[in-house]
Amino acid sequence: PRLEPFLGATAAERWSRDGSEARWARGELSNLEYLLRVNRLAGRSYNDLSQYPILPWVLRDYSSPLLDLANPASFRRFDRALGGQTEARFAATQVVPRGASRPAQIRGDAPPDRASDPLRLLSPPPRHYATLPSSSATVLWYLLRLEPYASLHVALQGGRFDRPDRQCGAVEAAWRGACENDGDCRELVPEWFALPAVFQNINQWAKQGRAVTRSFDLGPLQGARERLGEVKLPAWAGNAYECVLRLQDALESEFVGSHLHQWIDLVFGANQRGAGAERAGNVYPHLAYLTEAQAEELAQQRFDLYLQAAEIVQSFGQVPAQVALPAGIHSRSPRRRIAHGKRTGSPAG
Repeated sequence: PRLEPFLGATAAERWSRDGSEARWARGELSNLEYLLRVNRLAGRSYNDLSQYPILPWVLRDYSSPLLDLANPASFRRFDRALGGQTEARFAATQVVPRGASRPAQIRGDAPPDRASDPLRLLSPPPRHYATLPSSSATVLWYLLRLEPYASLHVALQGGRFDRPDRQCGAVEAAWRGACENDGDCRELVPEWFALPAVFQNINQWAKQGRAVTRSFDLGPLQGARERLGEVKLPAWAGNAYECVLRLQDALESEFVGSHLHQWIDLVFGANQRGAGAERAGNVYPHLAYLTEAQAEELAQQRFDLYLQAAEIVQSFGQVPAQVALPAGIHSRSPRRRIAHGKRTGSPAG
């Protein structure tokens, strides 16, 4: 059997002994391969929906008939979380009221009461967003049209599909929601860059008499005569296969290769926590930052609180384990000198 060498018990140990960063910088790994490796080193896994691999939204142009990957305006800002993609939302995270030391959006409104609220659920520490870039519900939202995610979604919703208007129905609308909706900052899942079936609705769900339905019946859209079916694609994609190819091309573009380190810093590195996260508008609910050591200590002291925290993390997600940074280093990944130029799965040229 092919066995992977043991690189360490923590994300920091694994990263210090892994050479993926250098290989990516030399162009030996594609951007997608590198991102998946970073996720794995940080402990993300396809086996746990609350720890599912996270990939970034790459593009911001979903309405042009032709996608111009040579135009920087076609891409998102990789140095900001999705909540800061629009200038108005980002500015709101940076405004410091008179007499305050921190932006209004991350000020605590009430002092904590450790006796009656030990997990600080009623008086949470400062944060920018109430949701996370990835959670169990986010993964099921993106992968609704595939099994086993459809069945997991139905189980989560009490035996039926959620309301059609709450589902992922269009790529452009999903992007706008993540950037403009205060309750939404969802990044992407790897399947969007590899699997056309994510955007289609081709699975069999149930037998209707002798006829077998060819797709999930996701229900009618409110105020429309149509039912929710396949995901509406960007204007520059003629079908689901072309959509995936264009997304791959965008992910492997020179622009992304030159800025991807900024997003990795946000999600896995220096700007994931602390002052860097505050400046970047990248602070999430405090229980999402619970480390393995903190969880173990909580389980030993108050197992009931541990179970409560674990249930919250399982439902609402967890920030990835931070890859430790050497002193004086402010960027987790070096800027890539040469774009890789190969689509994932193609032979290296």
